Formats: sequence, structure tokens, C-alpha cells
Amino acid sequence: MPHSTENAEGVFKTGIGFMKVNRPVSFAEGDPEKDARLFFMLAAVDHEQHLQNMMELSEMLMNEELVKELLQVNSDEDLLKVAKKYQNS
Repeated sequence: MPHSTENAEGVFKTGIGFMKVNRPVSFAEGDPEKDARLFFMLAAVDHEQHLQNMMELSEMLMNEELVKELLQVNSDEDLLKVAKKYQNS
């Protein structure tokens, strides 16, 4: 299957998915700095939008207060409240 940077096959619009796990996933045994509880899935219609999504997500995750609030999310409603609070930050 050829790789195209113009259109991502099966992606109809740009979006970001979010998942939080209660037990950290360890990416390096014995190194808690490499544990993760927040995961993001990026979908973009083209390469440029994908890079834009990665930059925006990276900037958002530098906000320690936002990360702290995401770690407290327990429902769709909680996530929507956090998203609304930081939507235009």
C-alpha cells in the first residue's frame, strides 16, 4: 500500500482521542519517569494537519495544571469540562 501525505486513508476529519488508565503503563521497568497514564490518538486528513495536531498537543501537555486535571477525569462529562476550560488557552 503506497504512503500518501495528502490524504490519510480512512480519515474523514481531524480529531484527537483520549484515554486515561488507572494503573500506569511502564515503558522502562524500574523507571517511574517512563510510566504513562494518559494516551492520545491523533487522526488527521493530511500530513500538515497531523504535524499541527502534534505541536498543539505538545504545547497543551506542558501545562501542568491541565495534565493534573486530565489525571482526575473519570467520565465523559469530566473530560468535556476540562476541554471547555482549556479550549482557547
